[in-house]
Amino acid sequence: MHLPTLGPHATAEAIVAVARYADERGLHSVWLYDHLITPTHIESRYPYHPDGLYGVAPEDPYFEAVTVLSHLSGATSRVRLGTLVLIPTLRHPVVLAKQLATLDQLSGGRVTLGVGTGWLREEFEAFDVSFTNRGARLEEHITLMRQVWEQTVSSFSGNYYRMPEAGTGPGPCAGRIPVLFGGHSDAALNRAARLGDGWAVTAQPSDDLISAYAERLRKLRELCDQAGRRYEDLRIVAQAAPTAGVDHLRQLAELGVHEVSLRSSGRPDLTMKLLDRLPTQVT
Repeated sequence: MHLPTLGPHATAEAIVAVARYADERGLHSVWLYDHLITPTHIESRYPYHPDGLYGVAPEDPYFEAVTVLSHLSGATSRVRLGTLVLIPTLRHPVVLAKQLATLDQLSGGRVTLGVGTGWLREEFEAFDVSFTNRGARLEEHITLMRQVWEQTVSSFSGNYYRMPEAGTGPGPCAGRIPVLFGGHSDAALNRAARLGDGWAVTAQPSDDLISAYAERLRKLRELCDQAGRRYEDLRIVAQAAPTAGVDHLRQLAELGVHEVSLRSSGRPDLTMKLLDRLPTQVT
């Protein structure tokens, strides 16, 4: 399930209620989106709406992702905790790596990190982070975070980030946190194929999303072959509306999607009632 962390229905009570619902009903995972600010003036085109419009108002609440997941690690016992997707480059990699490793330890190894380059130029400008080189910056960011997770003491010197030799433990429970890459462009898929533990399924708006997803998955498989990696080792996570129905979920499963995060902008209590009618696994 996707958590209600943004928009008019986003409240602390609703977030905890949905997470506990997922935890108690046997759902695999809960996920959330990430933005740190909502600019009052946006010229950037939102890539996942046919009209390019971003549907979040500056007045709407938008809960911070890592803080929410940290709270939910204590409010739940078994459900996995994930971002779909986080924009890492708006945060320093050593700080974020430390936060996520701490969260993973406290939750018993339940964290999955979905990341993306970001699309909102105005947000990058607000934090004085270059928008034009965000792809290369993201790759270096993930490289440094993985180093922090995997090495007790290390140093780093890259094009965008520096770290003197220092201890940064504890690391995550399993030594590293799974990283899914989002985005639908060839460059994004190439990044997932070379560096990712999986792909957060996305595609440009289409009247036939299943076909659009299938084409992108074929491209991902091709890029994995070029990178010398096994496509079968990647975790494929998609999103769908609760109203999409079992047939749509079955189509996603047939494409090789492992998990589907069900998301709704409606009232969380009504969404949970709707989800009671769906199976937690589709075969």
